[in-house]
Amino acid sequence: MTVATNVARNSPNTVVLPAVKVYLRHYPGADTAGAIANTPFALRAGTTSVSGNTDGDGMVPTRIPVGQTVTLEVFGSQYDLRVLPGIEDIATVKGAKRRLLMLGYRPGAVDATIALEADLSLLKFQADQALADLRGFDNTQAVNTATRDQLRTVVGE
Repeated sequence: MTVATNVARNSPNTVVLPAVKVYLRHYPGADTAGAIANTPFALRAGTTSVSGNTDGDGMVPTRIPVGQTVTLEVFGSQYDLRVLPGIEDIATVKGAKRRLLMLGYRPGAVDATIALEADLSLLKFQADQALADLRGFDNTQAVNTATRDQLRTVVGE
């Protein structure tokens, strides 16, 4: 699992670590009905470990330095989380696939290739968001404006 965000600097000597929101959900979406709330978790970064329970929205709050990997342990499984220094342009296939992955959809590898799983993930997102124009990636390898705007809104850009 990869989490993307940006890092802000207060001064040349101080780096603010991004607050990363990781949500545990039964299915993609933003409604609280799908949240996996009050679930025990543990986070490990090197020799440091933190544990707790997810909140009512299924969120695991954490701060992760860019480039460092943190391991989330939940339900007997381990997931590596890594903050990227930036996120790909929304107008690219890779950027759209990154955002779909961040939202819990399964678009396949985050690359410039359009495969069936990427189209299906995009269609599922469009249906979940009740968008009127349901179509996958077009021949120019882009998503329509309404879908791009909704991806931006849901991801929080």
